[in-house]
Amino acid sequence: MDGRLVRQDDLLSFGDSTFQVVMCEPVLQGIASQEDTEVFVTYDGQAEDINEQTGMSNLSRSSAINGIHDTSNIVVDEHFFTKGVLDSLESNVDGTAGGSLFTDTSGTNFQPFPVQDIGVIKDALRSWSSRAWRDMSGFDVDNCILLDESTFPQLGSFEGDWALVEVENEGKARAVKILCAPRGFQAQLQHQAQQGKLIGVNPSSPFAFLSPLLLQNLYHIGQFDPSRDTAKAITLRSLGSWQMTNTTQNRSDALPDCPLPLPFADSLTISRIAGPLSINRKYQNLFLGALRTYFEGGRRIVQQGDIFAVTFDKSKIRWAVDDGNEDDTGDKNKNSTNNDEEAYDITLPAPGHQNSSQSTGVVYFCVSDVTPEVSEPISNNDGQPMQTDLWIHEMARTGQFGCAVDTMLTKMVQSGVTHSRVIDSQQWLSTASDTPPLPFTPSPLTTAESVFGRLLLLVKATLLPDAADYGLHLSVLLKGARGCGKRTIARWVAQKTGVHIVELNCYDLIADTDARTEGILRARFEQAAGCAPAILLLRHVEALARKSQALETGQEPTMTTVLQDCMTNASTNTQAPSPIAVIGTTGDADRCPTGVLACFRHELNFEAPNEAERRAILDTCLRDSTLSVDVSLKSMATQTAALVASDLVDLVGRARMAAIERVTKQEGEADVAGNTTSNNHLDPSIVEAGVALTGNDFDVALNKARLSYSENIGAPKIPNVTWDDVGGLISVKDDILDTIQLPLEHPELFSDGLKKRSGILLYGPPGTGKTLLAKAVATSCSLNFFSVKGPELLNMYIGESEANVRRVFQRARDAKPCVIFFDELDSIAPKRGNQGDSGGVMDRIVSQLLAELDGMSSGSSTADVFVIGATNRPDLLDPALLRPGRFDRMLYLAVSQTHSEQLNILQALTRKFKLDEDVGDLSVIAEQCPMNLTGADFYALCSDAMLKSMTRKAEWIDGQVALLNEEIKDKAEQAAKNGVPFESDHPIPLTPQYYLDEIVSPSDLDVKVSRVDFEAALSELVPSVSSQEMEHYRSVQQKFSNTDSKSETEDQPTKKSKGKGKAKAVD
Repeated sequence: MDGRLVRQDDLLSFGDSTFQVVMCEPVLQGIASQEDTEVFVTYDGQAEDINEQTGMSNLSRSSAINGIHDTSNIVVDEHFFTKGVLDSLESNVDGTAGGSLFTDTSGTNFQPFPVQDIGVIKDALRSWSSRAWRDMSGFDVDNCILLDESTFPQLGSFEGDWALVEVENEGKARAVKILCAPRGFQAQLQHQAQQGKLIGVNPSSPFAFLSPLLLQNLYHIGQFDPSRDTAKAITLRSLGSWQMTNTTQNRSDALPDCPLPLPFADSLTISRIAGPLSINRKYQNLFLGALRTYFEGGRRIVQQGDIFAVTFDKSKIRWAVDDGNEDDTGDKNKNSTNNDEEAYDITLPAPGHQNSSQSTGVVYFCVSDVTPEVSEPISNNDGQPMQTDLWIHEMARTGQFGCAVDTMLTKMVQSGVTHSRVIDSQQWLSTASDTPPLPFTPSPLTTAESVFGRLLLLVKATLLPDAADYGLHLSVLLKGARGCGKRTIARWVAQKTGVHIVELNCYDLIADTDARTEGILRARFEQAAGCAPAILLLRHVEALARKSQALETGQEPTMTTVLQDCMTNASTNTQAPSPIAVIGTTGDADRCPTGVLACFRHELNFEAPNEAERRAILDTCLRDSTLSVDVSLKSMATQTAALVASDLVDLVGRARMAAIERVTKQEGEADVAGNTTSNNHLDPSIVEAGVALTGNDFDVALNKARLSYSENIGAPKIPNVTWDDVGGLISVKDDILDTIQLPLEHPELFSDGLKKRSGILLYGPPGTGKTLLAKAVATSCSLNFFSVKGPELLNMYIGESEANVRRVFQRARDAKPCVIFFDELDSIAPKRGNQGDSGGVMDRIVSQLLAELDGMSSGSSTADVFVIGATNRPDLLDPALLRPGRFDRMLYLAVSQTHSEQLNILQALTRKFKLDEDVGDLSVIAEQCPMNLTGADFYALCSDAMLKSMTRKAEWIDGQVALLNEEIKDKAEQAAKNGVPFESDHPIPLTPQYYLDEIVSPSDLDVKVSRVDFEAALSELVPSVSSQEMEHYRSVQQKFSNTDSKSETEDQPTKKSKGKGKAKAVD
């Protein structure tokens, strides 16, 4: 293995044994070295099961590695050599749309599957051309179909042959080249379809892999619906290698290897498909240049009605020459629309430099008209009626199966604008975008109940042919927190339905005057109407008008009326070729005036993603990243509660930065600090080798993300406090777990209307472990812990304090399952009417808190949210908080009553200490402690004892250093007396730092806490709760206990009793 190149997931064979490389660190591939590489070998008993689940056995894996093709399931019979389209086809001469072009049934049916990676078809074409000794570098990849190798005998073709493809009942066929798909590609998709991971796919039917644009071009223009999950089956009829006797007539000069005489296109007329970029004149030079490059790259096969796309870099607009000045009112766009009928004669120069920059813009074109090159018809020398083969060749000669476009022979004219829906081809075209690709497999983000599913149904309804007759004009307002994915969902819906999207940030609309703002807004609506069918996305609609304007003037702001008028004109515009949907987004609906909200007929609310949705977002963000085996996305989804989509994207970015820092530190390339590392600082060899994300990278990123996400009232997270950290409190622990674990483990008990307990109140002397107990409960139940201090909710502005209370509960609902811990509850919920504040702030806070608590016991949104309060003075709380349905469970946390309980606390606090032998099991220390020590006092006792032990160890080290210095000094003086030079093994004088690094042994550095340390700390300890205060807390406990006993009596049904009582206290 020494000197061998090793890659992650490779299979290595050593004799009769085969090993899989599960993980490589710090990079994904590299040279194994006997001196530097550490190899860990483990046995995986589930290897066979994993291979079976992936649809590939060990035999097929080894065959794929060794290049051996398994042909046991490929049957070649006599039909393979006789089956062809020219042998059995009967042409439907009428060629009417809506029926098959051919009346025979000899074709083979496939289910089309659009390929999202253009590299798959390019690799297949390159592989075949290298084996066939043909130069196919300029071949049109949009005219290729990949098939699994097992389907070629059924089709009667070899790889590289030509075939006629047709969608059932469409009456339109075209000639395509068929190639072999990557090995296992179809089996993997069929396995995913059997598991329900693919929508609208039949796992028993063979696949035909093709580009998304080719799939749309198989339909007549206007007949393709991009939003359909299940596409119609396509029929392939092999052309084989059939040749006529007169080979000069059957061969095509345009495509010599095609059996049919496909002609050159004598002239080609194309039109732009209306879109945000295609109707913008400032991008005209860029996309026309991309259009030239598209046809210069090779001979394209086109038919009338075909749609194709060109990509370009929008950032080059700064170097483009603008034909005129475009003002802010959008008049330029309007003029460009009016002049769309002007024809542009495009000069196609010789092939030049291919632009290799990253494409960020896409413009679609439609073939409006194509005129094939005139050639003589094929003659029938025998004088017999024309046979089927002659009909097929005649159709090919007249361009019905496609025409080849050559830059030297074809005249191209671009004229006019066409309105059409276009299939999603963002991934196929490899365009850069700040929007993640739409999930192709079923995802919690795209279910019918999700915001995406509901918005998709609304948009699809407006695209129905009769939608305009019924007045189905869509206007939707998307409401949600900033970064929750409102724009992404709108873009996904546009991609799914095939409509264009015109985005407009309302903050960019704001001008000096309302009149100028109105002009810009109306121009943008006209621009969106010119791109129909389209979606007009108005981001941050709260910027159009302020809610305070309506309060100050007593009437709606001017922009509210303008927005309503623009939306009315858009819905009643009969000149628009297709409807437009208006979608608005806002991150704070409370800031929007009522008039702006009333402009939208529908409202969709975004909630914080649940665990399944967070897992789907992480999968989407990491689809192009390599993960180590120690990464658990399920665990990450659990730990990222209350984070929205943008926070998760930031988390993944931080994890990548952490991985780069880790690799550069391990390789010694640079000393990286903070987030200053970038790809530019990496060694190119590291970039080529690849870097995997590890679990530690995500842990580092998660800690940084929590720090940046935390605000003044905290961020929910799962604490790391176990029951080993809690000493004593066994009875209280059982009571809390019974209250919280029951709804989590058995939610079915509360499905029939049984109300769960919504709150627990912990009261007692300070320092008895109320906060620690709540954190331990959250950790043991895997709940997010949300700690809120009372003063954090107060705000000087009217209404903001109550809003803070609402935000706390909303954030907890977003982070469910979650525990809200209110510390110092008496500071925010005192008895109402006793505060004397003029504004009544405390009374309003208490009322808001009571309202939120009343909603905790009912409703699915608060099913996994619990409230725990802590206070030292329950007698100061408002009595309404203690009734059933609110804080209906009161638990008293007292100080330790016996030395045995004190021993449990000491053992919990010192479980990570190194204790001296004279301490024993700490019982000798516990017996010396007074009975009024709280848990905080014991924590101070242990901390002081550890500090004294460390001080003693430091004094011992200083003494050893001084002793060694004295010895060295004596030796030096003795050598000087004897006239002998003195040489020391250590620097003179010795320093404590040198002694610790070079001389001292690890055992000497152990800090052991002895009995003397504990006794010294105990003698200096002053109890935080005096004996008089303890008597007060006992009286408070007795008071609430008596009240509870009385309440139990009053709870019995009597004529005078209302059946209500205060919460029950438990000692």
